[in-house]
Amino acid sequence: MKKRLFFIIVIVMIIVFFLMSGHRLTPDGAAKAHAFLEKNAKIVKEIEIGWGRAYIYKINYYYRTVLVVKNGFLWRSPVSMTTENSADKKDNIRTIGWMNYSNNREAITILAVKSYDDEIAYIEAGTDIDREKKEIRKDETVVFLWEKPFYIDNINPIALSRNNKLCYRYGYPEDTNIFRAEELKWHKVK
Repeated sequence: MKKRLFFIIVIVMIIVFFLMSGHRLTPDGAAKAHAFLEKNAKIVKEIEIGWGRAYIYKINYYYRTVLVVKNGFLWRSPVSMTTENSADKKDNIRTIGWMNYSNNREAITILAVKSYDDEIAYIEAGTDIDREKKEIRKDETVVFLWEKPFYIDNINPIALSRNNKLCYRYGYPEDTNIFRAEELKWHKVK
């Protein structure tokens, strides 16, 4: 009887440990259990990755990207990124999702862009050999996914018109040597 009780207590403690550390049976359950995901978050986009998933959530006036990875038969969310401090809340084009993650086995870079501008027809991003161009319409979101870790300044995102005229570039303001994190956003090209 004591062995059985001891065994049950150990199993319950293991289950509680996994639940408290954010492990869940489903990927969306692990994303919702992420420590920094607000309770009023609404899912905007789900991105399938071979070894995991990413979810983009809208929270009031900003977005959060949550990465979920498989850990044995369970799922957990090791990291998230937010646009909360970006000064782009009223801009015509916004980066609503961003993730740069790597570990010993996997790597990922995600860029999700939403346009509110009729003039924008394409978003282009990536390094020289991994550069992609995707069509976008007003009130739509495009997602770029690379299974490599890139920094935002390496992928040089730009927004183009229908006739491939450069309309916006993503980065810090030009002609300044002072960089503030909230100014990393889309800037209209003159």
